[in-house]
Amino acid sequence: MPFVVRSTAVVLMMLTSCVGVAACTEQERASDAAESSLTLTAPPAVPNITTLSTTDGLSLPLDAYALSEEKLQVVLKARALLIEKCLARFGFAYDFPVPVAQESRNPLGRRYGITERAVAAQWGYATAPRATPAVRPRRADDRNPALLLVLTGWPDGQVPGNAERPSVKTASGADVPPGGCESEASRALVGKDEKYDTPEIVRQLDANAYHQSSADDRVVAVQKSWSECMKKEGYDFPNPLDAADRSTNPSSASSIRTALVDIDCKNQTNLIGVSFAVEVAYQRGLIQQNIERLEAVKNRLESEVQVAGRTVSGG
Repeated sequence: MPFVVRSTAVVLMMLTSCVGVAACTEQERASDAAESSLTLTAPPAVPNITTLSTTDGLSLPLDAYALSEEKLQVVLKARALLIEKCLARFGFAYDFPVPVAQESRNPLGRRYGITERAVAAQWGYATAPRATPAVRPRRADDRNPALLLVLTGWPDGQVPGNAERPSVKTASGADVPPGGCESEASRALVGKDEKYDTPEIVRQLDANAYHQSSADDRVVAVQKSWSECMKKEGYDFPNPLDAADRSTNPSSASSIRTALVDIDCKNQTNLIGVSFAVEVAYQRGLIQQNIERLEAVKNRLESEVQVAGRTVSGG
């Protein structure tokens, strides 16, 4: 679920506090201006609201600025290969693990609460079990101090936050790449001197759009309608997420009954359709405000995927 970030009101307060204060530097003003672009100051227009009973097949505008699961796997595989080559230079024959792609699932998940009736009928608010992907077993040398030094660039393998990485050597006196083989691999994929926004802005905008749209009068109104529908069936929940959170045994018979009524009330009030349409409007507005930064992220990711593809194919 998206995380909470600074609200519009706080951002506006920060901007106002800068006006007329001598101690407020140009750099601080620029930082505040950039921060203010991460939220919308006014509710956006929502021209069309489609009737929806599920989020299956839907995508949000910001998805265009993130890697698909398929492309992410290419990047992760390339990074693993680069790390292995780097380690080999220092005498380590090591299979760096690549995270296994999970089976395909609705990317919006339960963003607006449960919608999968077949799942609810069997599992209530619990999620249907998924096949556990095969995991490469840990090797005996995973905690080898010499390997960890070369892998991370830190003597004990523990990288403390954003601390400046030290310049280190192996026991034989060979220079370890800054940040170890992990950082060397990342630099090979994204470029040593390239200046760009990180994908973190996409996560920030996604979270802000979700929270702003959740507080939008149109979404609040449809949640109230949903809540009134639930009360007619004997349930007292302010919103769908609260219904799931208050289910102490999400797969019990009681939770199954509640989840099915929950879905029925969503369908009667078009909660999914309204919530999705309003969030799309917020995301589009935020994309317009940050289009240059987002295009830089998109271009960087495309470049990274191309380099990764060549790395995996041996080119």
